[in-house]
Amino acid sequence: RGRTVREFVFGVLMAPSLFTLIWFAIFGWQSMEFDGLGLAAREAMGDSAGAISSAVAESVPLAMFAFFEQFPFTQFIQGFAVVIVAIFFATSSDSASLVVDMLCTGKATPGPTHQRVFWGVAEGLVAAMLILLAGEAGLTALQQVITVVGLPIFVLVSTMIPSIIRGFAAEDIDHITIGTRPELEEFGHGPASEESTSGGLREQPGPAE
Repeated sequence: RGRTVREFVFGVLMAPSLFTLIWFAIFGWQSMEFDGLGLAAREAMGDSAGAISSAVAESVPLAMFAFFEQFPFTQFIQGFAVVIVAIFFATSSDSASLVVDMLCTGKATPGPTHQRVFWGVAEGLVAAMLILLAGEAGLTALQQVITVVGLPIFVLVSTMIPSIIRGFAAEDIDHITIGTRPELEEFGHGPASEESTSGGLREQPGPAE
């Protein structure tokens, strides 16, 4: 869609990081105040002090609902949170199914819809079997495995950084300036002329070329 690498990197890195910073700054601090921030505050709160930390010690996922109990319209907020979590899992599963499908087909375009549905159902069945057969212990073991596997992935991704820098250097595009972003309809209609961009781009070959 005409986005530059700089725009993509800043969008992927900065936007989620900024959102996470705002989220933890607001809700993290508020949860600590509900829990009792400091010895004097806990003594003033009495028996209600430490409710959030106790919920976290019992179950991290369910602690969110204990936090929402401190707000008005508790049932609405908790129900809305469940919907958001369901949307998160659905979109994550859809993305994972798309990636697995493209890896199996070996093409850069998505495969047939029924094949993508198959991978989504298969992932759901594997998750359901893990929960039913292993229970909470299985989930804990899976989290530990993911943590261990994260180290070689970190090394692999780190080695990709100099590789992509060398790839950009090999492109030799430093002298090209990016003009006005083309409209989506302009893609796939042959080479883009200099009149269609204001930055003096060279003619780019179309998809067929």
